[in-house]
Amino acid sequence: CIGATVATLIFFTIDIITVMVTNIIIVPEWDFYLFWSYGRTAVEGLNPYMQNNLIHMLTTLHPSEGLVTELFFFYPPPSLFLFVPLDFTYIHRAYILWDIIQCLALVFLVFLLKKHFWSPNNDNDTLSISALVVLFTPTVFTIEMGQLNIFLLLFVLLFWQTRNTFWGGIWLAIACFVKPIALFLLLYVVLKRNWEI
Repeated sequence: CIGATVATLIFFTIDIITVMVTNIIIVPEWDFYLFWSYGRTAVEGLNPYMQNNLIHMLTTLHPSEGLVTELFFFYPPPSLFLFVPLDFTYIHRAYILWDIIQCLALVFLVFLLKKHFWSPNNDNDTLSISALVVLFTPTVFTIEMGQLNIFLLLFVLLFWQTRNTFWGGIWLAIACFVKPIALFLLLYVVLKRNWEI
């Protein structure tokens, strides 16, 4: 059983690394062009809510007509802090950083899942959780498309672990900045009447 778990972990980890390397060479237009343009626009001191500023940043990348049509900044202003680190002249370098951050987030995610849902002292659990995370189709798809879902799950788990403390409110706020859909978690706070966070 452990051998099969390790084999699964190795196989799907190699698959994910292959996807990451491919994306560094040919950066996926969706969604990373958007994130890169947000970061570049913010660092240049331009308004990311004005479409022309975003289009100007992507001019040299020759974005498709479909991307230009969807090129809007839909996030609240504090979300810009997520994209500012991507301010590289070459988008390929920005994607390398993005891959590194995603890998670190995945490792931390495994740690949180083990701590919260499994036995914290069982190393076999770490292998099992890691294998489940890397073979989970949405994990591969999120990495392939350069999306934010891994970060959203990370901050939601941090919120859930500290939901009765001040830090729970901080993690929930950050989750909302990553993806505003996390605002639905406020319903939990309201229903529980947990105003401390």
